[in-house]
Amino acid sequence: MKFCDLIHTFWANEAGAVTVDWTVLTAAAVGLGMAGSAAVLVGTTDLSYEIANQTSGQSISTSFNNNFKNLSFFDNFENGLAEGWSVGTTDDENLHFGGILGRFGGTGGGQMVHKTYDLSGDAGFAVLEFDLHAIDSWDLEDLKIFLNDDVASQRSFSTHAGHADLQRAVSTDDPNIKVTYTTPSGAEYGYWERGDISTHDETVSVRIEVIDPGTSIKLGFGSTLNQGVDDESWAVDNVRVTSTNDLSSV
Repeated sequence: MKFCDLIHTFWANEAGAVTVDWTVLTAAAVGLGMAGSAAVLVGTTDLSYEIANQTSGQSISTSFNNNFKNLSFFDNFENGLAEGWSVGTTDDENLHFGGILGRFGGTGGGQMVHKTYDLSGDAGFAVLEFDLHAIDSWDLEDLKIFLNDDVASQRSFSTHAGHADLQRAVSTDDPNIKVTYTTPSGAEYGYWERGDISTHDETVSVRIEVIDPGTSIKLGFGSTLNQGVDDESWAVDNVRVTSTNDLSSV
């Protein structure tokens, strides 16, 4: 019996088993409500999944205080996405890192992994932010950062205890480029464990401010590692590039 027929029967029969009719009517209404809720849940789940996949690597523009600001790109490398990178290798084996661009080994110190970002031509500054992961058994080798094919900065890493004071960062003397390193608190065991020997991966967050960057900027990476990827490697994560006229807002 259809829901509308149930309503007609309920109102037409004023005597008799009213309780039965009301019970059937209520059950039908509850059933319709549950069906509707299920449809909304499925639709919402599908939509959230699509949004998560689409937002990685997309442009987002915003304005504030009459100043120009444009988030040109954001890459978090989840779901294996590495659009536009010269080498699209990704990895999600380590649960602490999640999706990363990498892992990579030695490049002889040259640039191997890079991507060019389009910027707004009327922005006075570009801000590049990203995380670098030194993974497994580093021994004070260098990880190099390139801007427009020139070395903007390089930092040595050691994932062994007692070497922290020996690590060094050297950046360009170009007055239009400022490079800042910060180290998040805490350490996590990495991919590499050999018997009773294990190392801590090291992560640094990098912020680069560029004055008058033009309409595009090329960000690249390389390293001086000399062992296989299973022994020592590096990765990039959470790359955010912003065109702006207000550094304090980024």
